Amino acid sequence: MYTGISEFEKAEAYLIKAFNLIKDDTELCKARAKTALSNLVSLYRHSENSSEAESAYIKLIELKKQLFGPTHKSVAKSLIDLGFFYNLEDKYYKGEETLMSAIKVYDQNPEAIEEDYATIYELLYDVYSKTGRSDSAKAYGDKATYIRLCNR
Repeated sequence: MYTGISEFEKAEAYLIKAFNLIKDDTELCKARAKTALSNLVSLYRHSENSSEAESAYIKLIELKKQLFGPTHKSVAKSLIDLGFFYNLEDKYYKGEETLMSAIKVYDQNPEAIEEDYATIYELLYDVYSKTGRSDSAKAYGDKATYIRLCNR
């Protein structure tokens, strides 16, 4: 991606500037802000700057709620991404809370697909396995496996 810190800093400054330039109330500007924020999330995630990545994920989720409404599948997908990020950072309780929020969003969305539930359940399996809650891990692992097998 970027070879040196100066390249990273240039990209970061560019994306922050882009995000700040387009933060008004028009739908087009909000959509462009979402894209800039998504790119900033990727940049921070790949740079291992976890606090900035977490902050950008949260801003992205809030922006998607404004753009699409709080029960849109795009919000749930970003919650899944944040939950996965927390798992990678060994922040399992934050991951659990975030993934449970994703389930609540999907439960209110008629467009929710079972594959997304399976992904959440797999991530929850990981959370519960790594925090010593084997009964919960097994339950979510079984749910994920069932969905994956039924959707082949």
